[in-house]
Amino acid sequence: GRVGESEQYGLLATSLDPRSIVAWINLSVTYQTLREPTKSVECAQKAHDLNNDDVPAQMCLAFALLFDGQYVRGFDMFEARYRYALHSFTQYPYPKWRGEKDCTLMLVADQGMGDTLDFARFIPAALKRVKYAHVTVHRELLRSFQQAFMGYENINILPLGIQPAFMPADYYTSMVSLPWSMSLTQDEIEAIRRMSEEPISFGLQVALDNLDGSAFQITMDFVGSAVQGL
Repeated sequence: GRVGESEQYGLLATSLDPRSIVAWINLSVTYQTLREPTKSVECAQKAHDLNNDDVPAQMCLAFALLFDGQYVRGFDMFEARYRYALHSFTQYPYPKWRGEKDCTLMLVADQGMGDTLDFARFIPAALKRVKYAHVTVHRELLRSFQQAFMGYENINILPLGIQPAFMPADYYTSMVSLPWSMSLTQDEIEAIRRMSEEPISFGLQVALDNLDGSAFQITMDFVGSAVQGL
């Protein structure tokens, strides 16, 4: 929590070795914590300029851009997450979807439940382009998604399993990649607000370490991110 000291030593590190990618990344993250997105982007860009093929630098720049509200560049850079950690997605037996129409799409939740709920707002736009979509989401969200999209006839919602369920499809993409896959503009991204201004409620089974080992049904409300306007 000593962010002020982090900035002090981050500036010192970058002055001692201005060609250190790690130093610029650390300083960029510090400025994110300080809610100074412009400085965060500047530092992340310097890290990326030192080696534009460095995956941690790409990820750092992606987050800096997204927190600065530069969604088009941010989501484009955030595709680096597949090289960074989501290696299994690079083995999917389909090409990546880039907005092709009248096709069958495999759409997979690639992040946590919060991001999946946030990016569900882009699903209707995708359904207008494709002939049919198989969508896999966390089991805890299955009922909520089925209810939310019950008015659409070209969607099949499946539970996300340990092993991916490869359905017959022409292309695939992930939930957080939807803005990038559809090549949405800044204005288009900002125009697609949450599907509902009301909190989204979903049931989550949590096993508590009680004396009787019982589990409780907990209902959580999700309202999105006020910081990013999402």
